[in-house]
Amino acid sequence: MYGCQAEDSFFHKLMKLFFSPGVFSVIISYIMNLIKLFKRFIEWRIWFYLILSAAAFNYAGVYADSILDFAPPPDEYSLRFIPDSLILTSSAGLFLTGKIVQNNKPSVTLEEIGSLNSDSVFILDRVFMRDFSEGFNLASGITEYSSLAMPLIPLAGTAFNSNYKQSVSIILEYSEALMYSLGTKNLLKGLVKRFRPYAYYSETGGYFSPSYLVTENPETAMSFPSGHTSAAFTGAVFAGMMFNRYYPDSPLKIPLWITALAAASATGVLRVMSGNHYVTDVVSGAVIGSFFGFIVPCMHDIKYE
Repeated sequence: MYGCQAEDSFFHKLMKLFFSPGVFSVIISYIMNLIKLFKRFIEWRIWFYLILSAAAFNYAGVYADSILDFAPPPDEYSLRFIPDSLILTSSAGLFLTGKIVQNNKPSVTLEEIGSLNSDSVFILDRVFMRDFSEGFNLASGITEYSSLAMPLIPLAGTAFNSNYKQSVSIILEYSEALMYSLGTKNLLKGLVKRFRPYAYYSETGGYFSPSYLVTENPETAMSFPSGHTSAAFTGAVFAGMMFNRYYPDSPLKIPLWITALAAASATGVLRVMSGNHYVTDVVSGAVIGSFFGFIVPCMHDIKYE
């Protein structure tokens, strides 16, 4: 048994989690980004793939548990108020700090863009750098959100079996992992000034017009690290860790890991092909996301006597 147990009802735990510092803003931010992304999906084929993916996730998450008859441990992963509060507070603090640092980064100027020289780029990054591609940019958004949705599979399985404590635990841990990952990414983007590959393709920044580049796109100098890739690997690794925890003997464990990591890796490749990032940006993002997707569940697996 754990030394520190939450005494509130499930409803109170859920409300505290939802309205806790940082979590609510993260949820709203992802909803707004989803809406923004969906507005740009005008081809029927993309809508078809999204609906098909959602149906597949729903089927796998809701029915896998009943079909395979694997029940999660009943009380081993209960919430613990003090350690969970510390982890949640620190992750929210890092997220907010990173966001503040990123938002206060100075804008770039046309003079800076005009002085860029691709010869100064690391040779591995220079080989694969490209101008901006709208198609690959949209595709990377699809694979990113597919990876972010992977934890819905173990979450739906626990909810289907009415293991609400485990469901709340998954939501809490995933929120923490995302805030740690996004906070680290935002902090590095705010501190490291690295122009995106598309900025090297003309004095106005390649695909973008001067006004858009300078006044409306301050992230032009925020290439390092890749946020899409870090988020994708956070979701992918976290989903695998949750599946290992609750379904250790499931034959779906290896296929889930392969699918999740493939979607996350595709996100990284597409970010390079879209002209948004260098190879080293993507590798760094993958390391950040994988680390927090792995370490946060491990932090919760520690037994407190």
